[in-house]
Amino acid sequence: MTDQDFVIFNGAYQGTTNIRNLKMIYSLKRNKFVSPFSTHGDRVLGDIEYRVFPGTYVLFDLWQDHQNFELYISLVKLVKDQDVEVLRKVNIYFTNDEYLDNSKVAYDFARSVPGYHFTRHEDLYKKIYTEEDTNVLLEFLNQYDGKEFSEEAETE
Repeated sequence: MTDQDFVIFNGAYQGTTNIRNLKMIYSLKRNKFVSPFSTHGDRVLGDIEYRVFPGTYVLFDLWQDHQNFELYISLVKLVKDQDVEVLRKVNIYFTNDEYLDNSKVAYDFARSVPGYHFTRHEDLYKKIYTEEDTNVLLEFLNQYDGKEFSEEAETE
């Protein structure tokens, strides 16, 4: 394999005072978060560089502003030298990560958001999920494509 065979995709992490962000891709074939080719940055802010085979992945992008979380879960197609094609997308707004407990993958991802000046997402690369865990994600994306969910709206 050469570098020409891979798609380069950039994730990110940020653990500053009030704003926290984590953006990673999940492999449908291996039932796990993809290990990065390299990371650029420090313990506060950085980019996660992926070199992956062309294909379909789940993109997780989590933003935290104070105690409010925004989680974007997307089924994406990555193709060399093309923009990321979003096939399905769901937005979830919550304040308590227990709101995500129906999906082990989403729950673990939300629990790995960077803290103040330190990262904690590295353990996600070691976890391997079951086929059932991955299917829960795919069923959710298929059923609720284009929808938004809010923990606050459900508790009112």
